[in-house]
Amino acid sequence: MESIEPNPRAAGLNRRQLLRLVGGGALGLGLASIVGCGSDDDATSSSPTARADAGTAVGASPTTTLRASSNEKIKIGFIALTDCASVVMAKELGLFEQYGLNVDVVKQASWASTRDALLSGDIQAAHMLFGMPFSVYTGIGGAAGKEIHIAMMLSNNGQAITLSNDDFAGKVGFKNVQPVAAAVDGLKGKDVTFAMTFPGGTHDLWLRYWLAAAKVNQNSVKIITVPPPNMVANMKVGNMDGYCVGEPWGGVAVKDGIGFTHITSQDIWKHHPEKALGVNPDFAGGAAADSHRRGARVPDLQLVRGSHVGGRPADGIPRCCGHPGEPGRVLRLLLARRAVLRDVVHG
Repeated sequence: MESIEPNPRAAGLNRRQLLRLVGGGALGLGLASIVGCGSDDDATSSSPTARADAGTAVGASPTTTLRASSNEKIKIGFIALTDCASVVMAKELGLFEQYGLNVDVVKQASWASTRDALLSGDIQAAHMLFGMPFSVYTGIGGAAGKEIHIAMMLSNNGQAITLSNDDFAGKVGFKNVQPVAAAVDGLKGKDVTFAMTFPGGTHDLWLRYWLAAAKVNQNSVKIITVPPPNMVANMKVGNMDGYCVGEPWGGVAVKDGIGFTHITSQDIWKHHPEKALGVNPDFAGGAAADSHRRGARVPDLQLVRGSHVGGRPADGIPRCCGHPGEPGRVLRLLLARRAVLRDVVHG
């Protein structure tokens, strides 16, 4: 992989300047490009913001040099999913350090624990469901009125509805929604159960939209919340008949022979927003207003090459996510083949 040379003036980026980047939405053009899971066009963005001079502090004149880096630690949470690559590989490739940021990436057990850690300030930012801030604020997925700011998008597409082989194999096929209602009716002797990852999150939306499109009354089935890494284990013991989650957990079910991919989220809404970088509002502070008031210029951190994964991610992501055995092998399979990775991330 082509080496990444940090701009010597940008290497002094400190906490305050990071806050201004977050508040002004500029992190989507700097940090977002670390391993940006957007389209190929993202890498060659010609927007005025993307062209801003490297090394120019937000709110400063073009001649202002960034100050020495801060040693204050910034914690970014993530869930063990393929689309955590934006956060994990920035750490694995040393991109945070190259730009003077003292960052720890912290594995989270569930989206609920991610929410709690963000709101409490235990972590300052997180790889999270795009719908989580809206769900929390409206009281569906948390205390109403609590704010989580979205600093940038991390990925589009890449999720799927996986159905149990025992209940649905041979009855419905890939993207074949019409027979789903009859197949569900045929399971009436049991509590038909589907799982998603967070109330009001994107997986909840895809699952409920799919049920409606299949003409399945949502009141006739159970919909439960299960953390992404626990989906396969719960299907193995019969706790659910299907689930909606991101990779690698759909792929693991297929590899283990317990389920099959019925439909992907990009088949429901192509190029839909999926994961975002959520930021604690106190961490962001008044940065947005300050940034816009000053007519800020954004440092071009030149990190876009970090988004083109080479050999290391196949080891880095499973290791950082703590994936033993089969999940790690599925992740390596997904990440070792660029074409497959593009399907997972871009659709």
